[in-house]
Amino acid sequence: MKNVTKTDICYYESIVNGFSGFIYTVSKEFKIEFMNQTMIDHLGFDATGSDCFNALHGMKEPCSWCAAPTVLNGETAGFEYKSPRDDRWYHHVSTPKKNADGKIEGQLLIAIDIHDRKEKETAPVTLEQDLKQENIILKSAAISRYGLDKLVGHSYRMQELYNLILEVASSDASVLIYGESGTGKELTAQAIHNLGIKKKHPFLPVNCGGIPDNLVESEFFGYKKGAFTGAHIDKSGFLQIADKGTLFLDEIGEINLNMQVKLLRVIDGDGYTPLGSNEIITPNIRIISATNRDLKRLVSAGRMRSDFFYRINVIPIYLPPLRERPEDISLLIYHFLKKFSGPGRMPYIPPNIMNALERYNWPGNIRELQNIIHRYVALNRLDVFEPYMANDLNGAPGKEFFPEMPCGLPKKPFQIKQALRNYERKLILHSLRSFKGNQSRTADNLGMNRKTLYSKIKALKIEMSEIYPR
Repeated sequence: MKNVTKTDICYYESIVNGFSGFIYTVSKEFKIEFMNQTMIDHLGFDATGSDCFNALHGMKEPCSWCAAPTVLNGETAGFEYKSPRDDRWYHHVSTPKKNADGKIEGQLLIAIDIHDRKEKETAPVTLEQDLKQENIILKSAAISRYGLDKLVGHSYRMQELYNLILEVASSDASVLIYGESGTGKELTAQAIHNLGIKKKHPFLPVNCGGIPDNLVESEFFGYKKGAFTGAHIDKSGFLQIADKGTLFLDEIGEINLNMQVKLLRVIDGDGYTPLGSNEIITPNIRIISATNRDLKRLVSAGRMRSDFFYRINVIPIYLPPLRERPEDISLLIYHFLKKFSGPGRMPYIPPNIMNALERYNWPGNIRELQNIIHRYVALNRLDVFEPYMANDLNGAPGKEFFPEMPCGLPKKPFQIKQALRNYERKLILHSLRSFKGNQSRTADNLGMNRKTLYSKIKALKIEMSEIYPR
């Protein structure tokens, strides 16, 4: 190889820096080693030494479209992508960058802007998506300054969540909702369904943690008569019941590995077969999952398949805990007072009590707040429920707040057992009415199992006519 002269170097530099596209090199560790002048001018700074994914695209980890695995294996790769940094389309060609010994030590990349051409190609699709989104926003009467659908809150965090819900509602992509217990994961899933194109079809919530492993397959896939002992009739599974609609899988981390494989086939469009049948059924459903666990840790521990995780985690949505949006507490209190008070006058909460509620940490999130307000409406007094509250009410530990009592105090001696029985009956009846007689949701709201609730309904002589008054 002939010696390279200064003239040669100047010649090559003029070609590289005069090129209208971008030329740059990246190491195996994703560090930018060289950029041509066109690229420096485009970015507005020299990003040499920086992580390419961060400097070029504003991302915190390597790009999903990165061709490094292919190129570092000795092959040339071409690909197109839309950069999140400037929202424009680019065509890239990446080739192996070798040292003097022929060893691959990084990538040499050339990129050109193809945004105008790509916009023309995608214009019809984009227009359809825009119209669909506009249709959702204009036709949804559930959107208000107080919340979206059944979600309540006007904080900045909730406004961000509403915008994301509106964006994902018009697609069929799988959604994974993260959040602590009591943050409203099912209501979020319901909102996505109600605002989407499947809103006229079923929304089926399933608590994956409440299904025994030996029943999970029959519950999801259903079975034919005679499939096993006790299968006296055909039974539809969750997938068939939710067909054309949305299947909401709460506590998705509790699904066992064997079932993950079978659900993955359904999500990938390969269908399923009910127990005792040879027929392959391919349902048209949207999967929305939810968890309060770190699923990546489950993947690392071998308790969740990585391919299953990535298929359900196409669009992640994080729900902030109530302590991160305290400005929504007063609005939620008003919402629950109105919900549980019925047509009569809502109970009054004095400012000092309201301030204490707004400063409380709410470890149980919205569900805890709902239960406190429900108990307040049912009891007609607000019991101090945490040491924090006890010390926060005018510095009087153990103090209780007794609001205005329309009926007055009893004039005759009142037995404590009878008082507790009357309170318990009133609370259970009120909860049953709130959940329209649904005993499973009532039991969950009251912190007991369904069998215990049934026994109490019987012991307290609560009649169906009381739950559904005419």
